[in-house]
Amino acid sequence: MKFSANQLWLTLAVGTILVGGFSAVASEVPAEFSKPAWLTDCSLGLKESYDNNIFLSGVNNPPAYTVPAGSVVALKDAASWITTVSPKIGVNFAPLWGDTNSQITFAYAPDFVLYHDQNSESYNAQRILTTAKAGNEFATVNAENQFTYVDGSDTGPLYPGNFYSGFGTIFDRARRRQILETGSFSLQLNYGKVFVRPAAAWIYNDMMTRLDTTTGYQNYADRADVNGGADLGYQITDAFACTLGYRYGQQYQQHYAFSPYFSDNRYQRVLIGFEGKLWPWLTLKFTGGPDFRSYNSAAPVNHSHLTKYYGEGQATATFSERDTVTFKYKYWQWLAGTGKVPYTDSAYELNYHRKLTDAWSLDLGGKMLSWDFDDVRAAVCRRCDQQYSATIGLSYLISSHMTVNAGWIFDFGRNAEDNLANAQTREFDRQLVSIGTQINF
Repeated sequence: MKFSANQLWLTLAVGTILVGGFSAVASEVPAEFSKPAWLTDCSLGLKESYDNNIFLSGVNNPPAYTVPAGSVVALKDAASWITTVSPKIGVNFAPLWGDTNSQITFAYAPDFVLYHDQNSESYNAQRILTTAKAGNEFATVNAENQFTYVDGSDTGPLYPGNFYSGFGTIFDRARRRQILETGSFSLQLNYGKVFVRPAAAWIYNDMMTRLDTTTGYQNYADRADVNGGADLGYQITDAFACTLGYRYGQQYQQHYAFSPYFSDNRYQRVLIGFEGKLWPWLTLKFTGGPDFRSYNSAAPVNHSHLTKYYGEGQATATFSERDTVTFKYKYWQWLAGTGKVPYTDSAYELNYHRKLTDAWSLDLGGKMLSWDFDDVRAAVCRRCDQQYSATIGLSYLISSHMTVNAGWIFDFGRNAEDNLANAQTREFDRQLVSIGTQINF
């Protein structure tokens, strides 16, 4: 990581000012101050970061290339200081009419992100989160939706020679102009130890970026996934249940005019699940089973009808008041955000939270991601990308209203496809360090 002496001293100075200044502000907050019940969030986050490879690129000395107007060249070690401002305000409407058992929340949580050394990557993310939860012993309803509009560049980056890391597209795409909406709905009806739970979930991503056929230019495809079905459950204990479920869904991928390929498909899933507290210290939520796919005739897959595995789960172990371990994973078939093809998307994440003292907390984490295109015809796409991440975070609670934190993330991507020329161009190393504060009013 390349820090100049001036940048290092600036970071230390900013950190000192944040801690000292906000400590003084925190001391002025009356001890008896508290939010009204209907105000769920009122906060401000400030963060300064340094990213030494913002495009996750492995291309250092590329051959001659042409850059479309408005695009930016994604080279290895393109670095930048990053300032992020994150206000948030949330309201729960239920207490306003005297209902303390339900939640009907609305939150506005934007991010204003400035890349000082790579202006093309600066963006604002306007985010609206809504939640509805209500229930009694006979029925429970849960609905969540997150709507995000990203006001960023409408032009993708250029990877010279068409050499890019698959995971670079995640971060590049997140900074581009788009609409992203995700949500879920469930209604649980209880009949003694048995329950029935109709459910639905959706993902909608409308990319508002320009398409271009220049070699190496990164096009981004619109995508959508919607599914619905139901679970039949049985309460093994008051706190732990097993389920048998079914989902029917469809996935959509934008059809490029300059390509004959797109991978729209329909799927059916049969799911077995477990959820709840297995023991007082261990909470589990798992669902998995066969995923039966039917792709359209334009999809470049080896077989139009495929049977894959779908799995998703989380386990939280609270070993003590100060120690918590969380494991999450997801394994499913999704559509490439760059268009044309499907792939197997898998993610495994392990995190450890340790409360060192009443004021200090430590977070350690590890993550492994894999994008495997093994079902795609080799003539169209030969890729198997893997990314490994290690994280460490340290936070200090100045007061009940203010926290300062520092973090470090190390990512490295590796090619897992055999017998490829220039395989190193798909690989990368990246470090991201940050210091910030969270002010809760």
